[in-house]
Amino acid sequence: PVYFYSIDAQLKALIDRTVARWTEVKNKEFYYIVTCADEDRESQERTLECFRGYADCVEGAKGGFAEEHRYDCLQVEIAPEMASLVPEGKLDALVEVLRQDPRPHYQDDPERIYGFPFAGKEIKFKVAGNTLTVVSID
Repeated sequence: PVYFYSIDAQLKALIDRTVARWTEVKNKEFYYIVTCADEDRESQERTLECFRGYADCVEGAKGGFAEEHRYDCLQVEIAPEMASLVPEGKLDALVEVLRQDPRPHYQDDPERIYGFPFAGKEIKFKVAGNTLTVVSID
Protein backbone atom coordinates (compact mmCIF):
# COMPACT_ATOMS: atom_id res chain seq x y z
CA PRO A 1 0.00 0.00 0.00
CA VAL A 2 1.03 3.56 -0.69
CA TYR A 3 0.34 6.29 1.84
CA PHE A 4 0.18 9.99 1.02
CA TYR A 5 1.46 9.42 -2.54
CA SER A 6 4.85 8.07 -1.47
CA ILE A 7 6.62 4.70 -1.69
CA ASP A 8 5.69 1.74 0.50
CA ALA A 9 7.83 0.02 3.14
CA GLN A 10 8.95 -2.79 0.82
CA LEU A 11 10.31 -0.39 -1.79
CA LYS A 12 11.98 1.70 0.91
CA ALA A 13 13.68 -1.48 2.17
CA LEU A 14 15.01 -2.19 -1.35
CA ILE A 15 16.47 1.29 -1.56
CA ASP A 16 17.97 1.06 1.93
CA ARG A 17 19.58 -2.31 1.22
CA THR A 18 21.25 -1.19 -2.00
CA VAL A 19 22.85 1.94 -0.53
CA ALA A 20 25.79 -0.08 0.88
CA ARG A 21 26.61 -1.35 -2.64
CA TRP A 22 25.59 1.80 -4.44
CA THR A 23 28.54 1.90 -6.86
CA GLU A 24 27.96 -1.72 -7.90
CA VAL A 25 24.35 -1.15 -8.99
CA LYS A 26 24.62 -0.20 -12.68
CA ASN A 27 22.74 -0.52 -15.95
CA LYS A 28 19.48 -1.76 -14.42
CA GLU A 29 16.03 -1.56 -15.91
CA PHE A 30 13.31 -0.36 -13.53
CA TYR A 31 9.71 -1.18 -14.27
CA TYR A 32 6.98 0.78 -12.54
CA ILE A 33 3.69 -1.01 -12.10
CA VAL A 34 1.02 1.23 -10.64
CA THR A 35 -2.57 0.38 -9.88
CA CYS A 36 -4.85 2.79 -8.13
CA ALA A 37 -8.42 3.84 -7.66
CA ASP A 38 -7.54 7.47 -8.36
CA GLU A 39 -8.00 8.09 -12.10
CA ASP A 40 -5.76 11.17 -12.05
CA ARG A 41 -2.45 10.33 -13.76
CA GLU A 42 -0.82 13.15 -11.81
CA SER A 43 -1.43 11.18 -8.59
CA GLN A 44 0.41 8.19 -10.06
CA GLU A 45 3.29 10.40 -11.15
CA ARG A 46 3.59 11.89 -7.67
CA THR A 47 3.69 8.41 -6.13
CA LEU A 48 6.59 7.37 -8.37
CA GLU A 49 8.62 10.56 -8.03
CA CYS A 50 10.46 9.30 -4.95
CA PHE A 51 11.50 6.06 -6.64
CA ARG A 52 12.54 7.92 -9.78
CA GLY A 53 14.97 9.89 -7.61
CA TYR A 54 16.59 6.59 -6.66
CA ALA A 55 16.59 5.23 -10.23
CA ASP A 56 18.08 8.47 -11.57
CA CYS A 57 21.12 7.91 -9.33
CA VAL A 58 21.82 4.44 -10.75
CA GLU A 59 24.33 4.66 -13.58
CA GLY A 60 22.74 3.62 -16.88
CA ALA A 61 19.29 3.01 -15.38
CA LYS A 62 16.23 2.92 -17.61
CA GLY A 63 12.60 3.14 -16.55
CA GLY A 64 9.16 4.43 -17.37
CA PHE A 65 5.45 3.74 -17.47
CA ALA A 66 3.91 0.68 -19.06
CA GLU A 67 0.80 0.97 -21.16
CA GLU A 68 -2.10 2.52 -19.27
CA HIS A 69 -5.04 0.24 -18.60
CA ARG A 70 -8.32 1.34 -17.10
CA TYR A 71 -9.57 -1.27 -14.67
CA ASP A 72 -13.01 -2.60 -15.45
CA CYS A 73 -15.20 -3.39 -12.45
CA LEU A 74 -17.14 -6.63 -12.29
CA GLN A 75 -20.92 -6.96 -12.30
CA VAL A 76 -21.89 -8.47 -8.92
CA GLU A 77 -24.80 -10.87 -8.45
CA ILE A 78 -25.96 -11.69 -4.91
CA ALA A 79 -29.23 -13.53 -4.38
CA PRO A 80 -31.55 -11.67 -1.95
CA GLU A 81 -31.48 -14.56 0.53
CA MET A 82 -27.67 -14.38 0.65
CA ALA A 83 -27.63 -10.58 0.84
CA SER A 84 -29.79 -10.83 3.97
CA LEU A 85 -26.97 -12.78 5.68
CA VAL A 86 -24.58 -9.83 5.45
CA PRO A 87 -24.46 -7.81 8.69
CA GLU A 88 -26.58 -4.68 8.64
CA GLY A 89 -24.92 -1.71 6.99
CA LYS A 90 -22.19 -3.82 5.33
CA LEU A 91 -23.81 -4.90 2.05
CA ASP A 92 -22.77 -1.83 0.02
CA ALA A 93 -19.16 -2.21 1.19
CA LEU A 94 -19.19 -5.92 0.31
CA VAL A 95 -20.52 -5.22 -3.18
CA GLU A 96 -17.82 -2.59 -3.73
CA VAL A 97 -15.07 -5.01 -2.65
CA LEU A 98 -16.47 -7.67 -4.98
CA ARG A 99 -16.73 -5.20 -7.89
CA GLN A 100 -12.98 -4.62 -7.59
CA ASP A 101 -12.31 -8.36 -8.22
CA PRO A 102 -10.65 -9.76 -5.08
CA ARG A 103 -9.23 -12.82 -6.91
CA PRO A 104 -5.51 -13.23 -7.39
CA HIS A 105 -5.01 -11.66 -10.81
CA TYR A 106 -3.20 -14.68 -12.20
CA GLN A 107 -6.43 -16.70 -11.74
CA ASP A 108 -9.13 -16.81 -14.37
CA ASP A 109 -10.95 -20.12 -13.87
CA PRO A 110 -14.74 -19.71 -14.19
CA GLU A 111 -15.33 -22.97 -12.26
CA ARG A 112 -13.10 -22.12 -9.31
CA ILE A 113 -14.74 -20.98 -6.09
CA TYR A 114 -12.85 -18.18 -4.35
CA GLY A 115 -13.40 -16.94 -0.83
CA PHE A 116 -12.40 -14.38 1.76
CA PRO A 117 -13.56 -13.25 5.21
CA PHE A 118 -15.71 -10.14 5.42
CA ALA A 119 -17.52 -8.69 8.46
CA GLY A 120 -17.33 -11.99 10.35
CA LYS A 121 -18.64 -14.01 7.39
CA GLU A 122 -16.90 -16.19 4.81
CA ILE A 123 -17.83 -14.97 1.33
CA LYS A 124 -17.55 -17.55 -1.50
CA PHE A 125 -17.88 -16.54 -5.14
CA LYS A 126 -17.19 -17.47 -8.77
CA VAL A 127 -16.28 -15.23 -11.68
CA ALA A 128 -17.21 -15.90 -15.29
CA GLY A 129 -16.33 -13.20 -17.77
CA ASN A 130 -17.26 -9.86 -16.25
CA THR A 131 -19.80 -11.28 -13.77
CA LEU A 132 -19.05 -12.24 -10.17
CA THR A 133 -21.67 -14.48 -8.54
CA VAL A 134 -21.76 -14.99 -4.78
CA VAL A 135 -22.33 -18.72 -4.17
CA SER A 136 -22.42 -18.74 -0.37
CA ILE A 137 -22.13 -16.59 2.75
CA ASP A 138 -21.35 -18.51 5.94
